[in-house]
Amino acid sequence: MLKLFMIGNQNQKTLEKLKTFGIDGRVLGPTVGAWCETSTDFDLLVELIAHALADEETSTIQVAHHQSVARQKCKLVADFGIQMHLAWTQHLLDNRR
Repeated sequence: MLKLFMIGNQNQKTLEKLKTFGIDGRVLGPTVGAWCETSTDFDLLVELIAHALADEETSTIQVAHHQSVARQKCKLVADFGIQMHLAWTQHLLDNRR
């Protein structure tokens, strides 16, 4: 849980507002760090997307579901990784100016 440092009743009101989101304040969201490290939520979302894509793929062609999931995960991680590195490079260029 997020540690909040606010004066008096303001802290309780903020915590109550945060708990209205997701399930008791827990919301999945991909978080990427400065060196392209990812949160566990990112891994969960990749897993979920890979299974959905594999379900779609295995409904049209004959391939083992677990093989399709593995292939989709590799493709997703590669695609996300490229986008994260492009964003990081743009950040470095923006800070240079």
